[in-house]
Amino acid sequence: MNLFRKLFGAKPVQSTVRDDHEAQSAKSLSDASPRRSAIATGAPTPFQQLANERNAAATTGGAIAAEWSWRGGTSGCWIPEHEARNGRVYAVRGNWAEEKGFMTAGDGYTDEITGPLEEDECRCMYVYLYALRNVPDAMVTAAGKESLARARSLIEADRRRRSDASSK
Repeated sequence: MNLFRKLFGAKPVQSTVRDDHEAQSAKSLSDASPRRSAIATGAPTPFQQLANERNAAATTGGAIAAEWSWRGGTSGCWIPEHEARNGRVYAVRGNWAEEKGFMTAGDGYTDEITGPLEEDECRCMYVYLYALRNVPDAMVTAAGKESLARARSLIEADRRRRSDASSK
């Protein structure tokens, strides 16, 4: 007997609402795996929850693009469209570099395609890119290239100034 019930004379509460799982037959419960049950009810799997959390963190953290990483292999993704996306870079809609005119969408936007782990049996992932220098050259506009060149020349001038000061 529960110590709380013993000390205070509390009685267990009887629920009048039947749970969805209780309504199912014992056979269907034994046949259904927790993963299949989650998919059937529309609840996100743990992998999908992880992908949603990574996406939220990346977009609020200032990611400008995402590179598709196909995860094939014995326990990986066997969706042909996902394998074809491997290495492609998709822009995050409304990012700072696009707003300033430094980059274009390239292969498209992340919200135009199904995301990693969104489909059943998918184990792909995004590698998020935060800096304009990490985006493929085809996605960088002339204004972006000019901005990168200006930043690189400032960095190089600063390096030369520091090496000259340390050699004296």
